[in-house]
Amino acid sequence: MDLDFTFLIQLGLFLIVLIVLNPILFKPLLRVFALRHERMYAIKDEIEKLKNEAAADLEVYQARMRAARDAAMSESDKLISAAREEERRLLSEIRQEIAHSLNQAREQISALEQENQQKLQKETNKLASILSTKLLQREVKS
Repeated sequence: MDLDFTFLIQLGLFLIVLIVLNPILFKPLLRVFALRHERMYAIKDEIEKLKNEAAADLEVYQARMRAARDAAMSESDKLISAAREEERRLLSEIRQEIAHSLNQAREQISALEQENQQKLQKETNKLASILSTKLLQREVKS
């Protein structure tokens, strides 16, 4: 292997360039790469943390929604039950009022029927007396 003097010059120049460019170019560039790498992992960690928080918040939200839905259903059932009870009570009152009104109407009709029967009986007696008088051509006393 034959080493030429130019090779040594090139090697010397390379080492000088490396020594000169190392603090000027390579170290700042490596710092930028390291900082970028740290930021990427920090952002990834932050993203993972936010995902976990979002999942936990979603679970809390869903639990609250289920609880609110259950409470609303329970309240709705209570209101429906109360409304049905009120409906039964009102229907019972109305039925009682109708029965009372029917009884009063029946009593009134019965009283009117008796009154009309008495009037009819008196009228019948009068007509019978008039008819008897006309037929017999004399006055009949009853």
